Amino acid sequence: MRDAVRVYKLVEWTYATFTLSNAPKPAPFYRISLRDHGRPFMTFVYVPSQRRVRVWLTADHHTYAPGAGGPYWRPVNAQGTAALGRAIAGLAPFSAPRAWR
Repeated sequence: MRDAVRVYKLVEWTYATFTLSNAPKPAPFYRISLRDHGRPFMTFVYVPSQRRVRVWLTADHHTYAPGAGGPYWRPVNAQGTAALGRAIAGLAPFSAPRAWR
């Protein structure tokens, strides 16, 4: 996905207030990596069956303070479920890991 509006729609749900969550039970997952002008920006490990996502924000991205970017697990709200669902449509998930690293 290269269109800035489509990318924004993929991440806008992350700006909503949330609480951190524990890692979900291992389950099939998707990895979504975003780049900003060719530089790594954000990576999601999305576990749709658990409605959880692990977020990593690149430490050197201008939007975030160093060390502010995780990684951390958080719940996925309804808006995020829809946005992430569109991003993974037609893709096969990775197999469930034995444990999350």
